Amino acid sequence: LMGPSAQEMDHYIALLDGQRRLKNLKAMLNNLFSWRRRPREEYEGKHTLPLNHARLIDELLYIHGHQVLVDGYFNGDPHPGNILLLNGDEKNTKISSWLFNLLSGGSGSSSPYRLGLIDYGQVKKITKSDRITMCKLVIAMAEENHDEVVRLMKETGYSSKNMDPDIMYKYCQVSFDEDNMKITNGMHIQEFMEYLDGADPVESLARDYIMISRVTVLLRGLAHAL
Repeated sequence: LMGPSAQEMDHYIALLDGQRRLKNLKAMLNNLFSWRRRPREEYEGKHTLPLNHARLIDELLYIHGHQVLVDGYFNGDPHPGNILLLNGDEKNTKISSWLFNLLSGGSGSSSPYRLGLIDYGQVKKITKSDRITMCKLVIAMAEENHDEVVRLMKETGYSSKNMDPDIMYKYCQVSFDEDNMKITNGMHIQEFMEYLDGADPVESLARDYIMISRVTVLLRGLAHAL
């Protein structure tokens, strides 16, 4: 099953925000004109809106993809404990209308959060040639080019006991691309990787690619959890 996209979540949050603003407007009118007959109503801030989890994941994938494919240096351990959700930066936000400030619930900032990435104790360097190979592998996987994926996997230094091309392709899928119940035959990803290794044991794989695989699996695991 696939959850809503970042754009779909934006539309949903915008709908909830519209309802929240309308409620704040009613509360403001009550507090201004009916405060003697009715109790004071509280205003709802932006913190009551849900987070766009899909956009968080998109941003994390973009950041780490840029590190791997462009920068050549990446954090090999982006587990959830190393990812912080911080409040949006409000220092440079200028609000000229007190009414807008009231109805919006505060900052008026376009993003209510910032991502904080910590603990770069397992930073890896990847050469330009390996980055180019990884780019080709991403394209081949997106195009479902079975033969090209197998060729590039060999180029990365992958070798197994039988060099079974079907096992090699599936290994590449779950290591660098995606995992779902259809790909893993209903198994958990760890169980499926053990199944692949039992069918055709891996004998060698360049350490840099192992770390890239670790990054993709960790981020996909976070995405599944959210």
